[in-house]
Amino acid sequence: MKRRHPLGFTLIELLIVVAIIGILAAIAVPNFLNAQTRARVARAEADLTNLAKSMDLYLLDNNNRLIPDYNDDAGVRSGGVGNGVPASAMSDARVNSCISYHSLHAWSRLTTPISYMNSIPSDPFWDGLVYGYDGQRDLLPGMSVQKIHNWIMWSIGPDRTDGQWMRGSAIYYMPSNGVQSRGDITITPNYSRQYNNGQTGMH
Repeated sequence: MKRRHPLGFTLIELLIVVAIIGILAAIAVPNFLNAQTRARVARAEADLTNLAKSMDLYLLDNNNRLIPDYNDDAGVRSGGVGNGVPASAMSDARVNSCISYHSLHAWSRLTTPISYMNSIPSDPFWDGLVYGYDGQRDLLPGMSVQKIHNWIMWSIGPDRTDGQWMRGSAIYYMPSNGVQSRGDITITPNYSRQYNNGQTGMH
């Protein structure tokens, strides 16, 4: 009589297959997450460039740049008209201390009454939160009103933690330190990705 071989896989064969699947998953999942982060970084950089270009158009018409809303911190926190701050950000310590820098009211001047851009984009790293904006307002020689010269716009970046720009306590996002590294994605005068003391912002 011929010996009949049992159908199916042995336990060892199944364990080998499971181990191979686990190894492939360990390689694929981080790459997939990194690809998502890289896409968000690219979108943030494009949005910030468009905002900076729109503000240059605003400058031509108004002889000044947008005035940040950080002096109206109480109004932003109390839910003032058009503040555009989602509840999830208001209650999160990672961005709450800088929430007035993310006021939609300041950005809305780029869409109303004159449309320098169609809509104000939100930060891809925090759904519904608009990009941060800060600027130095000074009375420059020969001018009768205060002007915004040094300025910075930013995304909170992959670490979803807001820096405090113009106060020396923030760090730049550096992809060379890893896709998921700390820091904010920024744009500054002359479309530079890093802020340098003494920049005038005049293009």
